[in-house]
Amino acid sequence: MKRLTFVFLFMAIIANALFASASFGVVNPPGRVAVGQKFSITYRLKNGDGTSLKVPQINGCKLLYGPSTSTSQSYQIINGSMSSSSTVDYTYIYRAEKEGSYNVGEASIIVDGKKLTSKSFSITVVPGNPTPQSGTSRPQVEYDDASTQTVDRTVSANDVFVRIILSKPTAYEQEAIECTMKLYTKYTISSFLPTKMPSFDGFLIEELNIQPSLNEVETYNGQRYMTALLKKCIIFPQKSGKLTINSGNYDINVVQYDNVNMGFFTVQSPQERSIKVSSNSASVNVLPLPSPQPDGFSGAVGKFSVESRLIGNSFRTNDPSTLIY
Repeated sequence: MKRLTFVFLFMAIIANALFASASFGVVNPPGRVAVGQKFSITYRLKNGDGTSLKVPQINGCKLLYGPSTSTSQSYQIINGSMSSSSTVDYTYIYRAEKEGSYNVGEASIIVDGKKLTSKSFSITVVPGNPTPQSGTSRPQVEYDDASTQTVDRTVSANDVFVRIILSKPTAYEQEAIECTMKLYTKYTISSFLPTKMPSFDGFLIEELNIQPSLNEVETYNGQRYMTALLKKCIIFPQKSGKLTINSGNYDINVVQYDNVNMGFFTVQSPQERSIKVSSNSASVNVLPLPSPQPDGFSGAVGKFSVESRLIGNSFRTNDPSTLIY
């Protein structure tokens, strides 16, 4: 019975080490928006599995969409101690419609039978810009607004593009660098065909397994996009100097909409448009390894840890034992 109690106590200690207490709140709400402007409100749940999410109405604003949900989880082991954290973001899209200052009440969510609430905040809606006249600039394309994705618009380089993202701009020879290729789009993608993949001259590549999916929303340069992870790998520069990952080319079909008058009402008919997209190039400044190199150096560069463990702690002379690295 004592042993069983010890096991339960040990499991409780491990659980406390792995999972921190749950928290819930609003993430950087906008303080000021203009009439006609779309904006987002994100509520974040940390370290919990939530149900029954309730968010307040915002006077003077119209709810367009929500919630869209994104999740993340991380683990850390520091000096033998393990910790874990999880995050769930619930994002709502609104449009400001009436001038004024409005108080936004608490949102709530249930976690393990306990009600968690966010803090209230205020939003001020100020006058918007006048309606554009003929010949002036049009509103930018929005990924969640089909009325801005009409067939009479040209798909610009800011609407659909591919980025090559490196984890560091400078590294030593043989040092590991994480390379990510990601698609950003404001349009629905009906087909995606690589016609020329980026070249990694001067690098060794270790591919990482990923599951591409167009389901994440990301803000980049102040604009919101749907994103898809296309490729992730670890690259190892093989020589010093400036090494460049050249751009790739892609044939993409996007969906735009044609407003068709049906007499008493208008319907939006989807139409495909073919475009060609090139990714950016990305460069790394590769530093040479210090000289002279130590005897037995095999080219591995980075931070490494080595642990050893001896099976057993008491032995007779000439008895075999096991040492694990």
